[in-house]
Amino acid sequence: DPSSRYWTPQQLHWWAGSMVQLIKFVLENSSPSEQESWKDNARRQLADEDSEYYTRVDVRAWPQLRNLVDGTDTQLHGGALCRRIRVQLCAHGSGPFEKLADLEQAAKLLKELQLYRDFNPEGSTDHEIYQTFGDRSLNLEKRSELMEQVLMDAPRRL
Repeated sequence: DPSSRYWTPQQLHWWAGSMVQLIKFVLENSSPSEQESWKDNARRQLADEDSEYYTRVDVRAWPQLRNLVDGTDTQLHGGALCRRIRVQLCAHGSGPFEKLADLEQAAKLLKELQLYRDFNPEGSTDHEIYQTFGDRSLNLEKRSELMEQVLMDAPRRL
């Protein structure tokens, strides 16, 4: 939902949790073949860069979405998802507090979905992680905290 950009994390959590419960209810009351069919279709959508999932689903709901189709082994299109994270969370913020809150959510997603390399592809000279989370409009302490949060579990070569 495009308006979800302006929702608080609590509102989004409630909405995403409600949608997850609704989908689980429908799946539990479906035949096993219908359940697998839905999950297969969802996995294909998650792996397809051109899928509506990448343009219509708020990136903050992606962890729940991935878990609906049996979790961590599901292949996400990391490049497409990172572009959406940049658009939805890293390119906005009318003031420093809103920008910081958005960047904190982006850092949490990168960590939770293990998107370090997709956000900053190997061989890239753009240093996207440093440019994004080292935003000089934030004070040094906040920038340091964000960088630590993003890079704590990242591969060393990143």
